Amino acid sequence: MISIRLLPSYTFLAYQRENGRRAERIIQPSHGAMALSSVLLLFLRPAGIPLVLAALGVGLQVAAADATAYEVPRQLRFARGFDSHVHSELLTANWARTVAITAHSGLLLWMLWLVTSAAR
Repeated sequence: MISIRLLPSYTFLAYQRENGRRAERIIQPSHGAMALSSVLLLFLRPAGIPLVLAALGVGLQVAAADATAYEVPRQLRFARGFDSHVHSELLTANWARTVAITAHSGLLLWMLWLVTSAAR
């Protein structure tokens, strides 16, 4: 993997544009599906899934969305050219989203276990 700090500015801008385009194609649909499924679980819970777990899933999705929204101004500044301070801020702020999404994934696995173990 190449360090973006080593790219010349004209190459960095093209790289950042392409990276953003590719990431949007993957991230937006997956976040949309997670958000929709989280809300649906509030109303269409399988037997064995407590309401509090479904609500926690929605809360974790809101936390991930908030963290994403918080990063947008930095992403826009970063898209104009490499800035080591903005780069550092993005890396640090991304942990909130990473933790929320990872926790939500663990929660979903727990709910799946609850549903499948109740069926036995």
